[in-house]
Amino acid sequence: VDGANITINAGSAAGLAKGQTFTIYHKGKEIKDPKTGEVLDVQTTPIGTLTINNVRDRISTGTFAASGGPAPVVGDVVRK
Repeated sequence: VDGANITINAGSAAGLAKGQTFTIYHKGKEIKDPKTGEVLDVQTTPIGTLTINNVRDRISTGTFAASGGPAPVVGDVVRK
């Protein structure tokens, strides 16, 4: 994350293409199984969108547009 510029760890090898738009989610509380401690789910909150500008084999970069949430940080989740 560098201001409004974001790099993600997926690229053309994963089917990404320039111009695609994704939602960025901020990770929240982990939901764990009380007996095993296994993480069953992670609560997420949408914070904005990512529009892909540059695609390479294994990484892509794009521009972040906020939707009123916190700024993106390393470790946030990007989903279609």
